Amino acid sequence: GLPEVSPEILKNSLVILREDEIVTIGDRAIDYKRAKEAGLNKIILVEYGWGYDPKQIPEYKQRFIIKNPKDLLNAIAKLDI
Repeated sequence: GLPEVSPEILKNSLVILREDEIVTIGDRAIDYKRAKEAGLNKIILVEYGWGYDPKQIPEYKQRFIIKNPKDLLNAIAKLDI
């Protein structure tokens, strides 16, 4: 499988960017969990690629359905950035 992104890598991003400037996009439950561990809250999970099992992260309420790149752009635009 693909390697995980560590919370440390995400936290190091905060040296360059402010937390409110970062949108984390992933397709696995672990992507959500690592972003939360890093203190990030603007998280979009997509339902293609590896996919994620919503039962693994019941606290995450999918706000957007991403089926193509345009949907992703629209979702990012709707986040309060």
